[in-house]
Amino acid sequence: MSTPVRRHNEELVRLGVRVRAARTAREYSREELAGASGLSVRFLAEVEAGRGNISVLRLLELAAALGTTGPNLLGAADVVKRPFLVLCGLRGAGKSSLGAAVAADLHVPFTEQDRLVEERAGMELREVFSLQGEEWYRIQARAALLELIQREEKPRIIATAGGVVLDAELWGQLRERTHTVWLTARPDDHWRRVVAQGDQRPMRGRPEARIELERLLQRRTPLYSQAAEKLDTSKLGETRSRAALRTMAQRAFATALSVPAVRE
Repeated sequence: MSTPVRRHNEELVRLGVRVRAARTAREYSREELAGASGLSVRFLAEVEAGRGNISVLRLLELAAALGTTGPNLLGAADVVKRPFLVLCGLRGAGKSSLGAAVAADLHVPFTEQDRLVEERAGMELREVFSLQGEEWYRIQARAALLELIQREEKPRIIATAGGVVLDAELWGQLRERTHTVWLTARPDDHWRRVVAQGDQRPMRGRPEARIELERLLQRRTPLYSQAAEKLDTSKLGETRSRAALRTMAQRAFATALSVPAVRE
């Protein structure tokens, strides 16, 4: 029978393996992860070697920097894969139009993260931003999405807000528990589609908004690219994009339903 000390040492070694694997998967150098997590390079090396007795708070900070959770790094959680296809990307990528169309094709529910916020707030999104502010919106958007993926079990397609990837823990949960797809397009197509929708928020009081959109896409690309699959709607066009997304959804639903739980 192993002693408590030995078991604890073994857990530290396993933690080190998971941290190193997660860092490699995100293509972080040890220096980059140290900067993102607030740990020193030296201590991070000790953690990865299985010798660093990390505190709970530091573990949570490290997990957030890696886009996952503390329990997952510890190997203490069963990751239940939900039969959800989660669409991410900037506005104008086609998340709502393609998501709704494919959901109709497959006779499954379609959900938009912004609509979840409106339901919780009892008001339209523009009123949410006007009366409650952006920070309140982000809190509600996060809570609504987490509640949905933890509660629902039947297949569905979800279109997320463009900034969902900025919440490291939420984005990690989505990648672990659902099938994520990054819908992308050329900046010109992003812009044209948003304008065609009649949404004036991107340009109101911001003459450089068109340039800002290109910069935003460039900054978020490393995060969006962590999605399980990518769909270039500019390259494929509407008809082929819809067919490709339908295939992705069918595959995601079948896989999640046949393999309901995975232990790391």
